Amino acid sequence: MSPTWTTFLFEAANFLVLAGALGWRFFRPVRKALADYRDRWESQARQAAEQLSQAEQTRQAVQAERAGLQAELEQLRSRELESARKSAQQILADAHAAAERELEAGRRQARRLPETQQDSPWAAVLAAR
Repeated sequence: MSPTWTTFLFEAANFLVLAGALGWRFFRPVRKALADYRDRWESQARQAAEQLSQAEQTRQAVQAERAGLQAELEQLRSRELESARKSAQQILADAHAAAERELEAGRRQARRLPETQQDSPWAAVLAAR
């Protein structure tokens, strides 16, 4: 072999050994750092997915609770509305009864008045009360 080929083969082998040693020495920490970064990113992605799942479950629970509360509120509203209607009817009936009693009392009082007083204006005022 000629000296140029020998030198070339020696330099190529030297280059490969040097590249391997440098790769082992310098690229291994870089690969490790990249692997650590990838692992950290995957861990964060898993945590984010878990948190999203928990948030979705919480949202569904809140919506279910809200729907239950809305139904309960609607029942309370209808009960209170019915109670208010009954109270209003009772108050109206009491007012009608009181008005009837006053009217009947006025009629009785007007019947007790003598004939002469019934024609006076004062009797009309008393009867209207």
